[in-house]
Amino acid sequence: MWRAKLPERGLPAKSDLDPTEIQADALPNIILMDVQEEPRRYRYRLTGTAIDRIQNRNLTGTYVDENRPEELRRILLHDLDDLVETGAPHLVELSFLNAEGYSRHLRILRLPLSGDQAMADRVAHVLLAFDFD
Repeated sequence: MWRAKLPERGLPAKSDLDPTEIQADALPNIILMDVQEEPRRYRYRLTGTAIDRIQNRNLTGTYVDENRPEELRRILLHDLDDLVETGAPHLVELSFLNAEGYSRHLRILRLPLSGDQAMADRVAHVLLAFDFD
């Protein structure tokens, strides 16, 4: 769906994505983030219920740089900076302990979105699979 929305130049905008085109069973697995500049920060705009279960809390309105543990925060910030700077989708696997100490293993598709077609100002995450080890 994301690839079909690519304009001739730049990135698809959030407004290009139609929620009705997303399978209903995928909606709990979606994260939408805002990218703020100067300084660059990533804010969770929306998180699905499956994401809330993985983290044992709702992340909506919080920032990635507030995440725990430190190692996960460092990895996420590095990966998100790369996504914004390159504009290329990412498929990543993460294994970590969440803030409550529970083991998580995730496969995540990250798709950059743009409001102005010039730079990614939003990041859409789609959680493809997860395991609770």
